[in-house]
Amino acid sequence: MIKKDYILRLIEIFFETIDEIINHTKQKEHEQAVKTIKESYPRFFGREADFFYSLNMNELTSFIEKNLSEPEYADMLSELMYTDARSRADCPLKLDLLFKSLSMAERADDVSQTYSPRRAERMKNIRMDIAQSDVK
Repeated sequence: MIKKDYILRLIEIFFETIDEIINHTKQKEHEQAVKTIKESYPRFFGREADFFYSLNMNELTSFIEKNLSEPEYADMLSELMYTDARSRADCPLKLDLLFKSLSMAERADDVSQTYSPRRAERMKNIRMDIAQSDVK
């Protein structure tokens, strides 16, 4: 019960942070949005952003399964990577983040025992972003 309470509180704080990033982006405060994104990787997942950028899909899945096995972590990482990708112009890193975000959302969808409309919508949006990407 304590672990679930902790995870629920962590999710609440996480989505407040995502909302903060989105607000910075809407206000054209790009530097602050990027700063908050970079701070969010170690804050919520224990590793710097560059660590996640450098992993391939198998390594990312392995890291999540080994270190952050709750499905909520995969879903949160998917959300952060998607927000990170959306803050970038088209580039190879943006496309890589989209693929990783989709992979983490699909993993969360597979192992979670609850349906998430937010996750389903994100997966749909990621697929559209990938299809429309100028970087192949």
